[in-house]
Amino acid sequence: MKKLTLTFLGFDSWSRPVYDDGTGRLLVDVDPREGRAPDICTKYGNAFNGEPCDPVQAEFTFAPHRVTWNQFQYNTKMPQKQGNQEGGNDYGNSQA
Repeated sequence: MKKLTLTFLGFDSWSRPVYDDGTGRLLVDVDPREGRAPDICTKYGNAFNGEPCDPVQAEFTFAPHRVTWNQFQYNTKMPQKQGNQEGGNDYGNSQA
């Protein structure tokens, strides 16, 4: 099975963690709950806030670690967020 190292970039407009696979391809964990296996998909059009598209089958390593919704709510030592690259803030809300 293919091995991929995913680097956390931030959260999309549905608060899902978005990762870069090292080649510029954006991937999203569509079920980032603690205790569940990662459910990684491509992003439609490789857009940060694009819809999840195709499932990715690989052995994943996360840098610095896999971000889950439980960590998002309670862990203050999360990786620095980079923003969503489409003008909104890290949590998917448009800047008014």
